[in-house]
Amino acid sequence: MPFFRLPSDFESLSVDVQGDHVAIGFQNGQVLCFDIDRRILQSVLGYALWTIEQAT
Repeated sequence: MPFFRLPSDFESLSVDVQGDHVAIGFQNGQVLCFDIDRRILQSVLGYALWTIEQAT
């Protein structure tokens, strides 16, 4: 399930993950860094899967 969408002109060159920290390097020289709370993400994904199962 995608949780982050970038414009099509943002072509990534590299990705690095250290624990909950993610960094993405792009061709235009920009770097995007962010933190992901994996407990909250797991909770959201679990709820989304439960919702899909209930709909079928």
